[in-house]
Amino acid sequence: MPRIIVARLVEWIDPWAVLRLRIAPYFTRAVPPIEAYRGDPGMHLHDKGLWRTAFYHRGRVLHFAEVLAAGEEVDPISVDCECDRWNIYPVPVLLDGYHRLAGALLSGTETLPVVYGGRVDLLSYLTGKRRNRPHE
Repeated sequence: MPRIIVARLVEWIDPWAVLRLRIAPYFTRAVPPIEAYRGDPGMHLHDKGLWRTAFYHRGRVLHFAEVLAAGEEVDPISVDCECDRWNIYPVPVLLDGYHRLAGALLSGTETLPVVYGGRVDLLSYLTGKRRNRPHE
């Protein structure tokens, strides 16, 4: 399974913006790590996702930051390429793993395992085998 360089993926993707969180000194205060995953809103018949608050997101990020800082392995994130009709662009799209990516940034982890389904030139850049970003 390939491992991508976190710093290269965040050139395109900002997990803090997607999770609607900001890094601040109070980020780790009074927020317990949340290990239990709750599915996306709508996965259950009557679930409107009201429990997915900033408190939940901060707790999930802290959980992954602690796991990664301890040197343990996490589930791979899922990355694909941006597509439009018949064109596949060398722009990564994070399908799953925003909390893990934010946790990696918070803990200073350099690489993450990835399930990738896109262009090979972009994968080569994200894994460090290629020095320059691919062109469209």
